[in-house]
Amino acid sequence: MADWERRGKLAAQKRAAANQQRSKDLEYIKNRRKQCYDTFFVNYCLLQTREEEIKRTRNTRKILYQANSIERRIAQEEFEAKEAYRLRESEWLEAELAIEAADNAKERARLQAEANAAAKARAKSANKK
Repeated sequence: MADWERRGKLAAQKRAAANQQRSKDLEYIKNRRKQCYDTFFVNYCLLQTREEEIKRTRNTRKILYQANSIERRIAQEEFEAKEAYRLRESEWLEAELAIEAADNAKERARLQAEANAAAKARAKSANKK
């Protein structure tokens, strides 16, 4: 379970790093676009800037995907652990109820036997009189 916390922190770090990198990339692209308008081949420069932006965005998304993947695995493992615990609890409860039912059946059988013995004793004493 402590592993979940460690991996959760790793995912948070990756997410923070990706967001920070994305902010830097956006600032860089913004400045690069401004520079493009100072060049002779403006359209070519803008096209190159757009391609670079796509590459940087893909790299950022890869990091975010890794963080999301880690978080999904953690959530799945936590769910499975809770489900396993719930299943163990329900099995334990069923076993307890079965034991209690068996104890109740034994008690009922013992009381019935005592009642039958008392009834026979009364019948014998009634027959003697």
